[in-house]
Amino acid sequence: MEPPVVSAADTALVDIAILLRNIPMERTKAIDIETHIANLNLFFVHQSYPSAGSPEVRHYYFEEASDGAGLSSQLKLTNIRVGKYRMYAVANYYNGSMDPGNMPPSHNNDPGYGAVDLSSVTEADLQSYLLYNKAGHLLMTAEDEVLIHKPGVPGQVATQDHIDINLVRQHAKVNFTATINSGNPALSGMTITGLYFGNWAQRVKSFATTEVGSSENFVTRSASFGTVSPVGGKAITLADCYPLANNQGMVPGLQEADRSAENAPDAASHLRVATLTGTSRYDYSVYLGANQTNDFNLEPNKNYTVNMNINGLEGDARISSMAITQPQFSAPGTGELVTSAEFEVAISNRFNERFSLRPQIISPDNITGTFEIFLYDEGLGDYSATPLPEESGNVLILDTNLPGSEAQMTVRYKIVFTANSIPNGYQEAVLSIALLTNSGQILLEGRTVIFNEN
Repeated sequence: MEPPVVSAADTALVDIAILLRNIPMERTKAIDIETHIANLNLFFVHQSYPSAGSPEVRHYYFEEASDGAGLSSQLKLTNIRVGKYRMYAVANYYNGSMDPGNMPPSHNNDPGYGAVDLSSVTEADLQSYLLYNKAGHLLMTAEDEVLIHKPGVPGQVATQDHIDINLVRQHAKVNFTATINSGNPALSGMTITGLYFGNWAQRVKSFATTEVGSSENFVTRSASFGTVSPVGGKAITLADCYPLANNQGMVPGLQEADRSAENAPDAASHLRVATLTGTSRYDYSVYLGANQTNDFNLEPNKNYTVNMNINGLEGDARISSMAITQPQFSAPGTGELVTSAEFEVAISNRFNERFSLRPQIISPDNITGTFEIFLYDEGLGDYSATPLPEESGNVLILDTNLPGSEAQMTVRYKIVFTANSIPNGYQEAVLSIALLTNSGQILLEGRTVIFNEN
């Protein structure tokens, strides 16, 4: 049976004001970024006109919608039919238009207000759209049942002068601090060199952010600090940020020490602190969620305060490491132009990083030559005959970001320098090797090598 058709005479067009509010983010003092509302798109899906099976969708756009305190001035909807609606609101989403490849254009060329009848947009479309947040703003949405009254109807409960729209941020707030245990001698001299934001969602299903798997387009971002040395066991703030919601569900049976890459959902959001001790890198990971055992849900409009205490270098699946031996260049014999050095890179707990080397001659300027790096071949029981390729002066030696990388591995290399000539009979040359990683570089060798042709 076809759904009943409602006459236009029973759905008169009226004007009505709207009042915007932010749902407060829990346990945090609101700041400007949390209350700003702009580029507001409203979609009203009529529940019965012209029919329940094919409802009219009305669209409104407001370029500026907030007074900065989170409470809007009254904004007007013009020529909207009376009746019951399902209302969908999206704020702070680009500059007045939805993703061109994902949602119909919504800028109505009117910076104030006005209605645009986007008849091609369905309620199913609205529920399935995946939204990006506008840089520097927090994506906000609302979904609600709204009843628009016909003015002056006898027996009506109250005169309707506005409708309320309560916007919810689709971001979590994460405050992250780290403390290095000053009482552990093994951590003496440890510095923090970077922070990784793992599996940060780039877009989210606009009206289903509490569903597991409603986020996608995950990326890992990094922030480099140079070197930061926490003093006296004091906590330092490494991040205060607003990632999009990313609910990845629960993993039963986990304890705090089990929240590692091996056990967490593949797309779970996490933070990873990169530290340096001598020529060894230690990374400390923490997965976000409602608890530090089995929950991996980063929920919208919630505040997460994470305090990481770094107490040691091993014995925990959440610690991954990279240790490299210092290469020692051989002393060339008389008349020889070649020197070489061997070194190893040891990885534990799926250390997630790209490594490349940049060999160079620090001094003097009048010595030139070429560097080559060879990988040890376990099958041959010797170093390969072909050097690793060079790109822009760097040689990629290891990429443990690749799928299938082993949890534990040790890789051997040999670096060979061949001088072109030895001016003035003999020459002291300082050869340097820098290990380059995503979070900075580690100087491995600054060894003086003496070339002597006499």
